[in-house]
Amino acid sequence: MFLFGALFLLSFAMTTDATIAAEDDREEWVHLHVQAEDVLRDVTEKQYEQARKTLKEMSKPITDADYSAVSLDIHDLSILVTSYERMEQALTSTSLPHEERVREAHRFFYLINAVIHPEEPKWLETRDDVLGQLEDVRKAVERDDSVLFQRLWNEWTLEFHKVQAAMMLRKTPSEQEELRSLLQFMTDHRHRLVEGDEAEPFFQGARF
Repeated sequence: MFLFGALFLLSFAMTTDATIAAEDDREEWVHLHVQAEDVLRDVTEKQYEQARKTLKEMSKPITDADYSAVSLDIHDLSILVTSYERMEQALTSTSLPHEERVREAHRFFYLINAVIHPEEPKWLETRDDVLGQLEDVRKAVERDDSVLFQRLWNEWTLEFHKVQAAMMLRKTPSEQEELRSLLQFMTDHRHRLVEGDEAEPFFQGARF
């Protein structure tokens, strides 16, 4: 009986410790989310130096974070690290326009937000706008208007860029590659896709 009781207490203690550790890991991600939101605000307000300072503070926590605690894998880690590096470059580049810095800050924020809000990530709030723009691109194809198509395509890719990383989170490598391939195909062959039916696979595949 004593042994059974001791084993029960040990098991309970281990479970409690694991729960506390998981909560601590999630709290770390919540703090990173707050910092990513701060970066977005500071970049929007052209407070680049403060944004750089906050981003630098995020470097070690992002690298050391327990990704399994928020159901992420090595592929998701790669997306997060790449997005962090892009944000860092956007803040250190002296020639990058303000609008592009803001887009990168949105991209970074949406990604961190999707880590802690997998069911209702903020990027989903842009879904109707992004799909509406995609529909405008489709209509330009149907009208055989290559000039309008190119302008709308450029506008759509800029908007889609902001949510692409967050969209790929928790997707399988094959799903991630499929989306990348679709976008690359459309980019490489957009001069031909204005002709009509050839664009249809892209429009179907790019809906999310």
